[in-house]
Amino acid sequence: MNYTKMAQRIAVYVIGVLLLALGVVLNTKCLLGVSTTNSVPFVISKISSMTLGTACTVVYLADVLFQCIIYRKIKIKVLLQFPFSFVFGWIVDFYNKFIIISNPSIMMKIVLLVSAILCIAIGISMVVNMDFVPNPPDGGVQALSAITKLPFGRAKVLYDGIMLAITVVISMISTGTIIGIGIGTVVAFFTIGNIIHFINKKFGSWFRNIYDKELKPAKS
Repeated sequence: MNYTKMAQRIAVYVIGVLLLALGVVLNTKCLLGVSTTNSVPFVISKISSMTLGTACTVVYLADVLFQCIIYRKIKIKVLLQFPFSFVFGWIVDFYNKFIIISNPSIMMKIVLLVSAILCIAIGISMVVNMDFVPNPPDGGVQALSAITKLPFGRAKVLYDGIMLAITVVISMISTGTIIGIGIGTVVAFFTIGNIIHFINKKFGSWFRNIYDKELKPAKS
């Protein structure tokens, strides 16, 4: 085993998780509408006493169950997403506690939205490509990709559409209005999946080099 590559792989994975959680929190601070992936946890946190992190954990556990149904068997990487869900929820609440932004200007809202989208897309790419324990929504996208035969980035767009529909239904049933959906949601919907696709295409060889491919030699 190449321990240097393994250390690099772990570092990239951890940074990816931290970026992803940061993106989730920044997305809720821009007040322009949350991304479709974050929309369900966000609306749950607004209509209940749950914190955003706890709501993320609940939705992520549902993603894990979805994967179990799709794969029709229990995989170690799927099971490990259970503790991941709780840890990720804690990180989200940690960020949310210390990142306090009130009454942001329109320019600040745009900066927050762009920063959130980039953090989410880059974080997802780093986590998925290091192939440890996937973020449960990403694991759900991987399962969706497996059954639809779509590339991960394209399957992400489909998954986001499903999450958006769920958010609208929950919002309308609970409050009669749509919560957390705005221009930022639209922008995130059309950009996050495509940015992931772009990152994987341009930096795929770099990710593969870190992810010790000595175990899986590339075909000539």
